Amino acid sequence: MGELSCLEPHLIFPMRFSRAYTLAAAFSCVLFISACDSSEDSTSTGWVEWRKIAASDEAIAAASKALDANGFTGYQPTGEVNAKLIELKTLKEKLPRYEIIFSDGNNVVEVDVEAAGNQVVEIEEGIQQSDIPENVKKAAAAKANDLSDCDFFQAFHMWGNQVVETWYEFDDCDGGNLDIEVRANDLKVVTKYPNRPLN
Repeated sequence: MGELSCLEPHLIFPMRFSRAYTLAAAFSCVLFISACDSSEDSTSTGWVEWRKIAASDEAIAAASKALDANGFTGYQPTGEVNAKLIELKTLKEKLPRYEIIFSDGNNVVEVDVEAAGNQVVEIEEGIQQSDIPENVKKAAAAKANDLSDCDFFQAFHMWGNQVVETWYEFDDCDGGNLDIEVRANDLKVVTKYPNRPLN
């Protein structure tokens, strides 16, 4: 379990745009967040509990810098911040992260920042199905009954404000029962099941 902040129970509530998560709430003076991975290929746990919290000024500044460095100009923080724990299987530890929401007035992006060290690890933006390469859609279609009801995102995995991997995400497919992620360069597919009971 991970410890992120001390919040009153009535101030803590789940946050996530257009996504269905299975949450198991456990509250005290300290916020605890649990996670579980339903894919053997995934390098993170994938399923987490989200809570609205306040990010540090340093984390917000790091996120803003990464957006500017990668062509996301005119974006400002909306004030919405979510918290999660990512469990890296290779390290056998859980790392707290902020998900900081930015908008340019028309579009919204989410920036994941490690709470320890303020390292930006991902920029994610909503896209249209028509923006996704055909070979990526074909790889995702092999896992889903119908892609037309999915939510579509492009996720840039970061290191030192540089994009190192690009993934496409197909969320809430098959009636909200399936999420699919496809890596652009080699079409690696990761599937996750938000409604599957946690082990």
